[in-house]
Amino acid sequence: MIKDLKCEPPATCIYCEMTSEEMGEKYGIGFMLFAEPNSTMMFFQCPNCHALMGNIHAAENTKQLLEERKAGKSILASRKSRLWLPEGKQN
Repeated sequence: MIKDLKCEPPATCIYCEMTSEEMGEKYGIGFMLFAEPNSTMMFFQCPNCHALMGNIHAAENTKQLLEERKAGKSILASRKSRLWLPEGKQN
């Protein structure tokens, strides 16, 4: 079973290049996290320019999920899950 899926924002905003620390100083918050319920989708929004960026570990997490599925291991997801892995059917 999957043990450690990682979630982390980029080091800086890919558009305005502001860091989380600079965001905290200017706005009182760093990147805002938005997640799609019952899925592995997560987005980070910059409070400065409002750009959306993805989890920097998304490809690594997806690769791990694919390896687990190929090994015949169960990927637990709720009935309403929107989990989709690229090389196969939806769970």
